Amino acid sequence: MGPKKKKSAALSQPATAASSNGGDAQKPSTPAPATNPATEPAAASNETIDAGDEDHVPEDNSQATKDMKNMNAGVEVSSGSVNETAIGKAIGFLTKQMKELKESKTSRDKELAKISVSTEDVQVLMAEFDLSKATAERALKENGGGLEATLRKLVAI
Repeated sequence: MGPKKKKSAALSQPATAASSNGGDAQKPSTPAPATNPATEPAAASNETIDAGDEDHVPEDNSQATKDMKNMNAGVEVSSGSVNETAIGKAIGFLTKQMKELKESKTSRDKELAKISVSTEDVQVLMAEFDLSKATAERALKENGGGLEATLRKLVAI
């Protein structure tokens, strides 16, 4: 291989504008400060965009703007098509279901509170499965207080 060439001075130094008569370097120009479109006047029109005016769409003829305006084209929206009776029934049904679910959870919690668990069993679950004390107790109670049944269930998960 031949001798290595040195990089030229122009490539190794930052580019600066120099005058041809004296070689004095001029300061590089600083970039213009960024503008905030929410507070600055719009460049394409004389309108200003307020920060709270999120629905404002500038007038232009781009394809995206045309598509947004035509989104509801062909879809008929009628204000009287809502069946208030059906909505009332659905809300009543959901409210009833939520109430029943809450009652069954409360009764299940009362049943589990009656089951006693061994402190040693809780400690084993906490150490082996990295569970909190409350979670380990709940797991034991859900499995009748037996460590073996609880271990089988936790390993199967």
